[in-house]
Amino acid sequence: AHAADSLSDQARKGRSLFFDLTNEKRCSLCHRLEDNGTPIGPSLTLVAKSQSKEQLRRNILEPNGDIAEGFEQTVITTNQGERVAGVAKERTDELIRVYDAASIPSPLRTFYRDQIRSVETRERSSMPDDYGDFYSSEEVTAIISYLRAGVF
Repeated sequence: AHAADSLSDQARKGRSLFFDLTNEKRCSLCHRLEDNGTPIGPSLTLVAKSQSKEQLRRNILEPNGDIAEGFEQTVITTNQGERVAGVAKERTDELIRVYDAASIPSPLRTFYRDQIRSVETRERSSMPDDYGDFYSSEEVTAIISYLRAGVF
């Protein structure tokens, strides 16, 4: 038997919402659970086990409230005046690589130091803060149930 077979109906619904390929705002576009999903935002494998249902709900609905370390929004302004905001994946003396949050899925873009006019870090999340409009309360509960089940 597959481990996911042991999920409750609610958690099964949450899993389908998390990975829903028809949904351009699905959780797995930016988050990973073990080996599934995309490593733009924090991996949720440990987060799901260490946070209460209330903390998870708050993090989904109010992503700017408690930003995971290293996932603050980075804003790069190029010499041409282009502004790109997203999650910084890599910083070296020569370059910065950023997941561009303006596009879904977010492409990983590389900017070399000689292309960059300025870099700022904002105390906000690149995660959209409209999931309360996007998902019903029951759907958010289902996603949390899936995360808390710990069977990925």
